[in-house]
Amino acid sequence: MIRMTNPSRVWILLASLLLCNGAISQIQEDADASASLIAQFHQEIQDLHSKISKAFLDVKLELEHTHVANAYHDAPAKVVVWVEHGKFRIKHYVHHDGATLEYEKSFDGKKYYDGYPDEREVMQPAKISIHDPFSNANVWYRINSLMYLHYAGVHVPENGAYMQDFPYFGSRLEHLLKKGESVRVYESDGNIILKCVVPDYFILFRNTLDINEERKSLSASPMNEDVVDSIISELAKDREAVPKRKIELHLDPDYGFAPVYMLDSSMDGRKTKEARAKDWMHYTDYDIWLPNIVTSERVSNSDTNRMIYRLKDLEFRFENNVNYELIEEYDKPATLVRDYTDPDAKNIRGGEVHYYVGADGELTKKRAEAIIAEINRSKKLPLLLLASIVILLGSIIYIWKK
Repeated sequence: MIRMTNPSRVWILLASLLLCNGAISQIQEDADASASLIAQFHQEIQDLHSKISKAFLDVKLELEHTHVANAYHDAPAKVVVWVEHGKFRIKHYVHHDGATLEYEKSFDGKKYYDGYPDEREVMQPAKISIHDPFSNANVWYRINSLMYLHYAGVHVPENGAYMQDFPYFGSRLEHLLKKGESVRVYESDGNIILKCVVPDYFILFRNTLDINEERKSLSASPMNEDVVDSIISELAKDREAVPKRKIELHLDPDYGFAPVYMLDSSMDGRKTKEARAKDWMHYTDYDIWLPNIVTSERVSNSDTNRMIYRLKDLEFRFENNVNYELIEEYDKPATLVRDYTDPDAKNIRGGEVHYYVGADGELTKKRAEAIIAEINRSKKLPLLLLASIVILLGSIIYIWKK
């Protein structure tokens, strides 16, 4: 771990950071620093990326998510995250109205799944959506359950529009230096301040959508009209926004350049995300630092969502018995499957094909009502057969006695 103890070393580090981004010319002081020292610190940044990549090659995390001032949640949510060779799976347990609701997300290296395994309804016991993250359509889904890692300095996909931007689970600092533009780096109060501008892939995707077609699609769904209006209004605002974001990171050299503070803003200066990390733990096997507590604030239109993330457990090289191909587990009859990857999806408004899990466990276009009726008939069949046998035996005995 690098310890920054004097101003000259700070400037050497700044030179190395800007060298990573091809912007060494921005350094006005210490421009004559030796190439060997600059190369040494350049290597340190690469080492940081290597350490995080190795640590998150195979890891399991258990987290607690607390929604601040949100009446919907009865208690903090429990979140379990598995990461294995770029694949990931997330199980999220939410407490609401005295019950525990479960939903999960998974990426198997090819497809992204968004599932609700227990809808507690006869006609829809479960539902799951299947997405192709490498296409340019239907990548609007958010992956909020990975935000703890995002704030902790690990490069993760924020939503479906970022899924094409591999590799993941490395250093977010290294990623920003590669992707960022207008990079500024300076020292303040012992921390290294990094400011840059990055592409906003989500807004870029949303700007490709036809607003009129989106309204038609949303209006045809069960959504409330007020919700539809809110979504369309947000789409219209995105048209006016520059599809880029400003990033500000405060990096603590004593924690291996971990981000103790993060600010995410629109190009016109509106805050979209802010986070502070504390209670840092050093994982010596990989020489990385992770916070036990992160507090965050996310602003969308006039809504502000405040969260507290707590790391409860972390296990490197966990027992590998996780299934990432989530669709295999959704075998309850009448389960709704919304498939955005089906070849026919591109010809359907909304870009999705609906299937249901049939009574035989295979996907079918039959409606849930027909599947439930089929199951009920199959349940009645043994009773009818038994009744027939009893009647037949009764008739035989009656005839024999006669």
